[in-house]
Amino acid sequence: MKIIIINISLILFILIPMDVYSQEWEQKWFKKSEDISEIICVDSINCYAFIEGDSANTKILKSTNQGDTWFKLYEKKHWPSYPFDDDDDDSVWAVEDSKVFENKYIIMSYRERPLVDVSKDSGKTFERRTFGKYSSNEWNPAELVMYNKDIGFIRTWNLFALTLDGWDTYEMVEMGEYEGSGTPAFFIDENNIAFSRRYTTYSFVKYNIKDQEWSAYGEEIIIEPSDTSKKMVDIEFINDTLIYACGFQRVSDNGSAFAKDVFWKSTDRGESWDVVYEYYKESTNGTLKLSFSNEKHGIAVGSWGKMMETFDGGDTWIYLNTPERFEKVFALIEFAGEYPLFSAGNAGINRREIVDGLDKNILDSKNIKIKQTNSNLLISIEDYKFRKYNIQIFDINGNVLKEATHRSGIGTVFRPIILDNLTNGVYFYKISTIGQIVKTGKFSVIK
Repeated sequence: MKIIIINISLILFILIPMDVYSQEWEQKWFKKSEDISEIICVDSINCYAFIEGDSANTKILKSTNQGDTWFKLYEKKHWPSYPFDDDDDDSVWAVEDSKVFENKYIIMSYRERPLVDVSKDSGKTFERRTFGKYSSNEWNPAELVMYNKDIGFIRTWNLFALTLDGWDTYEMVEMGEYEGSGTPAFFIDENNIAFSRRYTTYSFVKYNIKDQEWSAYGEEIIIEPSDTSKKMVDIEFINDTLIYACGFQRVSDNGSAFAKDVFWKSTDRGESWDVVYEYYKESTNGTLKLSFSNEKHGIAVGSWGKMMETFDGGDTWIYLNTPERFEKVFALIEFAGEYPLFSAGNAGINRREIVDGLDKNILDSKNIKIKQTNSNLLISIEDYKFRKYNIQIFDINGNVLKEATHRSGIGTVFRPIILDNLTNGVYFYKISTIGQIVKTGKFSVIK
């Protein structure tokens, strides 16, 4: 029998369908009737939470200790009235998108109408920027996208306001034949914007700011009317070229709310995309947000407590059980250093605590080595705390075929897992300790 360890970074990753508990979530902030609309961590220490408050309040919280404690940075009460009288009417209350740069520049847009509030003094004061009749459109939510503190745009269905100086001035750009395109949208560079094409899955068009020209960005992908389209919802830049995206695909076209989870990957800054994962977990909705702490470790979330985690850069994903308070509509995830921060509708701000001082080098799997022989899977775990590690072997349907324990040590010491009873096929392994999954992977048995 020959065992082949597959380099899973080169293949489409397949879910091991199982639920696991992973560390403890602690609620760090909560107030009844206040929903978090966005969490942004500028760096590993400083984080901001934007709140859609009751009684038409806009509130910003800040943490300077990785989300462990929070204090109120800013609050304003608005006076909504309908219809909007003019572009200076203060009829807003629900923050839609927010951006923070250098812990100094804060920009907010709102769900009710296209306008922005801009602070250049770390949230002490804000100045409103409106866009004439464009800002008087009732219930015309706008997507705010910024390249840096100066260059950005706010978009609705058929046009967008573009700034090159931090919203001191702006110009209006008609989208013409590309109206309805946009979500998600991102900057390719400081001079080019990519907009997701309308009626496609994950193809984009490009707007060149300098030349004021539209063109294709990558291959156009058209959805047939009979197809259930894959919808890209959120994107995460890992570095200058690598992007992950998450979204969903309805399991049928008969109005079902349930959906597959779908993940995309781009290695050329969004010019081309590969669907690297799609899986339907029964009676669940798709993923809405994702965040990575580094190139390997990421978490994706969706409504009603859905949470998935990867430790190998997205090659494998595992569904996690979550506290009952997470079972709300919508969901947010953001990393503050190594700490994931989660929120959903009226669930407050929650941080997952690191347990038992698990070392970063173990989480990165650098000291876990796996080899093969004719009939064994050989595993070495170097961990000076001599912890007990649990090893499970699964088939492609997620059935546990073998379980073993492994006591770590100092240096490279391989211990075997005998696989004589396995038939030809593809199998998966999971290695965990103290409630934390530290490595997953895939191998094939060929006799």
